[in-house]
Amino acid sequence: MKCSGEGPASCYDGVFRAKRLALRQKALKAVSMKKILAVVILVPIAIVAVALSVANRHDVALSLDPFNAADPAVAIAVPLYVLLFAAIALGVVIGGVGTWIGQGRWRRQARRLRHEAKDMRRENERYRAATTSPATALPVPRRDAA
Repeated sequence: MKCSGEGPASCYDGVFRAKRLALRQKALKAVSMKKILAVVILVPIAIVAVALSVANRHDVALSLDPFNAADPAVAIAVPLYVLLFAAIALGVVIGGVGTWIGQGRWRRQARRLRHEAKDMRRENERYRAATTSPATALPVPRRDAA
């Protein structure tokens, strides 16, 4: 990779841009792979869910009274597939909340590192501004027209 005459910082920027581009292309491939896997997994699940809901359309009594099964105080008649899907949805929500709570440490570390990187970038920009200011720049050699 060729560098411009602006010093080693321009070489670093070029390498950094190339690495960023490679990471972006890799991320795009990963996203498309995720979409393919999502379709391959979610379409069969949707087909099974529709078949399950058609096969279990009959009403069942959901009793909310654990002490009197023969004559419950609160009972709701709902289709069986509604209960199944509600139980699955509740499990997904509880699992998501548990995962979110468990990943708090990693989110905290990412936030700290993001702030640290922002501070380092700011410090780097101040350093570049100080080293490239006209007061600290070396004078351009003159060529006498002799």
